[in-house]
Amino acid sequence: MKNKLARLRELSRNNLARVGFTVVGATAGSSAFADAATQTAITDAYTSGSSDLSVAITGLIGLVALMVGVGMIISMLRKG
Repeated sequence: MKNKLARLRELSRNNLARVGFTVVGATAGSSAFADAATQTAITDAYTSGSSDLSVAITGLIGLVALMVGVGMIISMLRKG
């Protein structure tokens, strides 16, 4: 049982090492093909997506606050 576990552990280390080298190689190669216009487009899209996400989160928080407030008012009216 111990030999099987050790063999499995060694096999997983070898596979992780191969995958790591593949990912590093692919990442290094892909950045070489990106020109300035592509980099600018990616940066603009990231900034736009970030601001859209901020607006959505703010709206969601505002909606939850409004619903909590309405719920409190309704519960106070029911008690009184």
